[in-house]
Order: sequence, then C-alpha cells, then structure tokens
Amino acid sequence: MNILITNDDGIDSLGIRLLAKIIEEEHKVIVAAPHAERSACGHSITLNKPLTVKEEKLMGVFSKAYSIDGTPADCVRIGIEKLAKVKVDLIISGINRGYNLGVDVLYSGTVSAAVEGALYRIPSIAISTQPGSKAEMEKYYQYAAKALKEIIKLLPLKGKINLYNINVPGIQEEYIKGTVVCPLANQLYSNVFTELDEAKELYNLTGSVIDLGPTDRDIHYIEEGYITITPIKYDLTDYASLDKLRAIFNDK
Repeated sequence: MNILITNDDGIDSLGIRLLAKIIEEEHKVIVAAPHAERSACGHSITLNKPLTVKEEKLMGVFSKAYSIDGTPADCVRIGIEKLAKVKVDLIISGINRGYNLGVDVLYSGTVSAAVEGALYRIPSIAISTQPGSKAEMEKYYQYAAKALKEIIKLLPLKGKINLYNINVPGIQEEYIKGTVVCPLANQLYSNVFTELDEAKELYNLTGSVIDLGPTDRDIHYIEEGYITITPIKYDLTDYASLDKLRAIFNDK
C-alpha cells in the first residue's frame, strides 16, 4: 500500500521516525508532519497564511519526509494533494506520545489528522502509547509500530469509510495481554485548572479522571494491559432526535 504518515508531535519525534522505519519494510511510505509539536490542537487548519514545506531526512528512514509549518490536518491535506505522487491508500497518524482515550480524541491533533484523512475518503488510523523515559519510549514505539503492522493486515480498509483509534499500553511487550475492540470512555475530570500565582491570573491545565463510566471502555482495557481498537466516525448528527425535531419544525 501507499501510506501517508503524520503526527502532532512534530517531524523530529521518535514516534514518527520509528513508525516510518517499520512500516516502510512492507509498504511505500511518505511522511508529512508539523515542523514543531502541535499537540492538542484539535482539527484546526491554517487560513490566511502560506504553508512552508521543507524536505527532511529522518535517521534510519529511506522514505521521503517533509516538515510543514502547519497543523496535523494541514499536513494530511497538503500530503494528499501535493506531496504524494500516487494515490494514498492509508493514512497513519502517530505514534503519539501519550494515550488518546475516551473523549480526549476530540482535542487530539493525532486523531484529527486521521479524521482529515477520512474526510478525503481514505482509510485512516490514529495510534498512541504512554510516555516514559527515553529508553522506555523507544521500546514502546517499536512494539506499537510492529503491532500496528500486523493489525493493518486484519483491519477492514476497503468499502465504506474506515477510521480507527488505536492505543498501545506503555508497558513491556511481554506483559501486553492482547488486543480488544471497545468503545471510547466518557470520562470527566476534576481540578482541571491549577492557579500558578497568588494574583490568580495564571492557570495551568491539569486534571484527574473522576468518572470512567462502564468498565468495557478503552481506558479500562489500557489499564489492564490490552491494545485497544475503537472504530470512530466524524458524523456528529444525533439521528435518534432527527424525526422528533422534524415533527416539530418541518411542518411549520
């Protein structure tokens, strides 16, 4: 397959380099990623400003790579429309440094890049793992990339639009229990903002989970040591309410 790889941690991140290195063993790869970290930027795109594209060389990677001074969604758009000289069969966003679980996918630049690929009717995957020390992260990324290479062989990637959010536990490979397909959690947070000065003018965004909801969701399975796969969609329409609202408004 022809695969476009992107991320929100930036072109110099270890996660994207190891992902490209392992995926290019079996596929044709092109890398298009932000020139600097753009974590938690959501699905923003750059307007009223030209984007600068620069060819890069990723250590140990043979595939062409480009940095773009824009958002992850920008990288996917310009990667598909200008940089890839062939039809893109799959988009992979990651490997993100930090899980993208539950409702956090709404803020994630990693997941938004995959959503942008789906908007182009291209199967797309977002993949993330837990941060750790530099030595730990190299192991986590390598295992996540190897696991994804095998998962790709099993995922339905043809027919209707396919969009998947994958998280790989940040633990030693031998302790991973397997792979589970599950819904996103609907977690809430407490103590989201912490004051940084006495005048209460500076606040730091933090928070801790206070509500995990049902125990068959991605957050729980990650904590138990499973790789999680969640099919997601970008259609936000509440179809269950459509007929009720039509009955109220459409006959007026």
